[in-house]
Amino acid sequence: MNQLPAYPPNDDDEIDLLDLWDTLVSGWQWIVGITAVAAIAAIAIALQMTPIYRSQVVMVPADDSGRPSGGAALAAQFGGLADLAGVNLGGSGSKNEALALLKSRALTESFIKDKELLPILFEDKWDAAAKKWKTDDPAKAPTLGAAYELFSKDVLQINDDKKTGVITLAVEWKDRQLAAIWANEIIRRANAAMRARAVADAQASIDYLQQELAKTGVVDIQQAIYRLLEANYKTASIANTREEYAFKVIDPAVVADANRKVRPKRAQFVILATLAAGFASVLGVFMYHGIRNMKQRRAAKKTVANSI
Repeated sequence: MNQLPAYPPNDDDEIDLLDLWDTLVSGWQWIVGITAVAAIAAIAIALQMTPIYRSQVVMVPADDSGRPSGGAALAAQFGGLADLAGVNLGGSGSKNEALALLKSRALTESFIKDKELLPILFEDKWDAAAKKWKTDDPAKAPTLGAAYELFSKDVLQINDDKKTGVITLAVEWKDRQLAAIWANEIIRRANAAMRARAVADAQASIDYLQQELAKTGVVDIQQAIYRLLEANYKTASIANTREEYAFKVIDPAVVADANRKVRPKRAQFVILATLAAGFASVLGVFMYHGIRNMKQRRAAKKTVANSI
């Protein structure tokens, strides 16, 4: 059986661990120097990073005692009338509606506008002394839409735990006192908006039912309308008196401790930056020696070729 001919190993393909070690040893000053400079730079950058604090509100959906309830029989007999009157005979307030309002653009933009937060959110573009934007071009000045994008993506966080029903609203900002104030205020506004909406809907239903009551002489329909009116009066009454109409706060936001920042993680940043610089410097040393050796081999081959 014929065997494949044996060829001498190609020196270019061999990896000599001793050569690699020699390369590291020869470039250790560069590796240590670059790594040290990177570590010092990372420390300096980390110290300049603005700390961000987190304040959060823990809450649950408020109970539905203010909603019309016990309306199963009415729904079967006078569901059409109830629908026209805007009465929810099922008796359950919409958690999804409240959450949608809490996350809505309208609520956030209204909050930013009323609290005049544009100069705070875009502090680097605001001239506090002159009380105007640093740019004279209105097209380049921050807008309410830009503020909403910033606030909803980088400042406000809303989490709904489907298993426990607990809703968490968190505000992350560099001013820890403002973070707590904003978190509590947003919940207050959401409750106020849902409360106002419930009162307006109930009043509209009352107005409609009273009109229908004046039109009919059928006793059964009159009794049904009276019950629907009672349910709406109850809704309006409770909405007017219950401050936590949509969300019941379990744990309000408080000012975070000065040492309880959520970011930046300065120690982690410095360690990762130092490790990255060390790896890059080792790679750079190997590349430098590899390129140098390649040039030397090419020069040697060229010399041999010329001599022949």
